[in-house]
Amino acid sequence: MINQAFKKQCMRVWVAWIGLLMAACQTEGRVERLSTAAETAYTLCRAPALAPGVGLRVALDTAAGGMLHLYLLLHNTSRKALTVAPGRANLLTADQRPQEPLQALAGFALGPGQEQEIQLGYQPVNDLYLYQRTGLRGPWQQQYRLPLSFIGELSDTLSFCFEPQAYLAYSLQREQHRPRLYRPSAAIKTREAAARQEVYWQRLLGRADTVALAPAYFTDQDFFNAGVNLRHSLFALNDSLYLSLFITNNAAIMLEIVPHNIWLQTAEGVHAPVKLLGYSYQQQQAQVLLPGDRLRLGLVYTAPAADSVLLRLGGLGLHPLEAPLFWEDFMFVQE
Repeated sequence: MINQAFKKQCMRVWVAWIGLLMAACQTEGRVERLSTAAETAYTLCRAPALAPGVGLRVALDTAAGGMLHLYLLLHNTSRKALTVAPGRANLLTADQRPQEPLQALAGFALGPGQEQEIQLGYQPVNDLYLYQRTGLRGPWQQQYRLPLSFIGELSDTLSFCFEPQAYLAYSLQREQHRPRLYRPSAAIKTREAAARQEVYWQRLLGRADTVALAPAYFTDQDFFNAGVNLRHSLFALNDSLYLSLFITNNAAIMLEIVPHNIWLQTAEGVHAPVKLLGYSYQQQQAQVLLPGDRLRLGLVYTAPAADSVLLRLGGLGLHPLEAPLFWEDFMFVQE
């Protein structure tokens, strides 16, 4: 009886071991799609064979707010520990820009026969030019790549693709909400316009000399006036205009900022800001910029996109003279 029971127990252990071995062989060296609660927007369009001893199941899905979620189920079928560094799991955009995961997960060693699930979130900058101009990250790209160098000694790269027809529908829907970018008109970016500003500045400060004052200049991104730099961005989105100003005061004067007096004018009329997205500043007094201070403003206006928009900076001036910093208003046109 004892021998018979012992034989049955050995048989059960042997069958269990065969089952584990078969499961390991099914995933070893392969990349498969990891089943999630719902169908993911991206599929694996390139899944190379991995080195022996590594099994991997993955899925990439979209989420609200332009997020991407990456799911990984990693299985170590080798006889030695596998080093994994999730913090280095960077997604690559079409122009090869790495997008780091939002989670700063620590690296770990995955022992032989062990498996580990990893979930990572990304908020990729899909359109670098749009991001630099507006802070918007742009629509999801049709394809992302994931180098597997964060897993042991792997050198392979996975590719995730958005199904073409579904991506076309997504692109058409996004086009309806595409931001319209503005830039200063050509008339602003002339030496004549800068000279008028310099004359105004000299009269305002009571200085006849021009040597002590830095020259003014106006570009697509900056208005510079005697040590005061105003970096600007203007775009239209969903029946609203968004104005971003980053002011750096490197002059030996104090500036005063009154956000509700910074207006936009279109063919429909003059628009005051309806929302202040918030101060992001380095200053010692509210609404007053001392020499060396910086301030970032985000202003929202209820006004649809127009062919041209006039920026009226009456809310940006000298303190305590209560005089505007700039002599004239600035015309912006759609790109």
